[in-house]
Amino acid sequence: MPQHASDLHLHEQVLLLALRDKDGTIEMRADRYPLALGGAILAELVLHGRLTVSEDDARTVGVADHSPLRDPVLDEAFTILLKDGDSRPAIQWIDRFSSIDELKHKVARELCDRGILKDSLEKVLLLFSRKVYPELDHQPEQELIDSLRAAIFSEKTGLAPRNALLVSLTHFAGILDVHFESSDLKRRADRIADLRDADLLQEMDSEALAIAVMAQRAVETVADVR
Repeated sequence: MPQHASDLHLHEQVLLLALRDKDGTIEMRADRYPLALGGAILAELVLHGRLTVSEDDARTVGVADHSPLRDPVLDEAFTILLKDGDSRPAIQWIDRFSSIDELKHKVARELCDRGILKDSLEKVLLLFSRKVYPELDHQPEQELIDSLRAAIFSEKTGLAPRNALLVSLTHFAGILDVHFESSDLKRRADRIADLRDADLLQEMDSEALAIAVMAQRAVETVADVR
């Protein structure tokens, strides 16, 4: 069955955009991709109604629903949060989720199972082997790039919160520079900054929309701290 970008979780989208298509290794400019993965996981848990984020400056995370999501990566992160206790600032959880053991490989395996990536071993200096994930199906990534282009290089309002979140995540991870000219991104810096504005986002349940915006700002906060 063909896979589409809309079928992917935010953390899967982030990793797919951070990987070199043919080599299956992380682009050097995407140096903060683990942080973006951690932020994407937090955002997914919020958007799926498992977590809330307070409106105060602390952006404290709370549990709204204890039921699992039946996704290996999201459920592992949620289990960590439930075990360690919530009521911590969102930036702490983003940091914690970004440090999940073998997070890149766990997310990549999900993309392999979808037939988008291939799980391969690559020899390094004829002595060592490492896992790489070359792309098998480019269509989902192309859809993501097209979505990012439409969000950044237009004046449209009514954007889906997930699209705005993806812009924020990839911007702070250095991933946008992989897919677009730096000069063009600089020219659109104000637009990228404005994408965290609720007025630009699609109409949806007011609480869910507020949570999406807060999760996005938490990602930006931890990126600024690092």
